[in-house]
Amino acid sequence: DVVIHAVYGNAGESVLRWTVTVDGTAAVLAAASKAGVRRLVHVSSLSVYDATAVTVIDEDSPLLETDPRDLSYGQQKLAAERVVLNSTDDRMEVVCVQPTVVYGPWGPLWTVRPLRRLAEDNTALPSGASGCCDVVHVHDVADAIAFLTSAPGASGRRFLVSGPRSTTWG
Repeated sequence: DVVIHAVYGNAGESVLRWTVTVDGTAAVLAAASKAGVRRLVHVSSLSVYDATAVTVIDEDSPLLETDPRDLSYGQQKLAAERVVLNSTDDRMEVVCVQPTVVYGPWGPLWTVRPLRRLAEDNTALPSGASGCCDVVHVHDVADAIAFLTSAPGASGRRFLVSGPRSTTWG
C-alpha cells in the first residue's frame, strides 16, 4: 500500500552517493509503481531550498539552483525530489517530507557527533552558540511520515517538518 523511501548515498565517492540517492530513488519509484503501491512518501531535506534567498523558509521558497557539477547533499536531495514529484504514474500518489535538523537517540550528525566534539574541544556548534537552528526530534519526523502515508490532499506536495519553535544552536 505504502512505500517510505528514506535512502540516500552517505558513503563512498560523490558519484556513488549521487547514484544511490538519485538513481536509487528512480528505481524505487519504478518498483513501487510496478507493484501497484498506492502512495510513496519520499524523505527529502530542508537542504533543497536556497537559504540565501529568504529569511524564512517554507514550501514556496526558492529551491537551490540546479548545478550538474555539484554533487552535494542538497543537490542530491533536490534531484531525487524532482524524480519523485515529476512522476507520471497517475495511479500512485507521491509525497515529499522535508525534515529540518533532525536530532535524537543515536543520530550521528546532530546528536552523537556534537556531543563527542563538545567533550573534546567545545567547537561542535555551528555559529558558536548563537544563530537560529530549526530542530526536529526524530520521533516527530516519524510521526509526520506516518501521518503522510494517508493524509488526504498530500499527493504531489512537499511538507517541511520542524519542531514547535526555533532555538539557538547553544
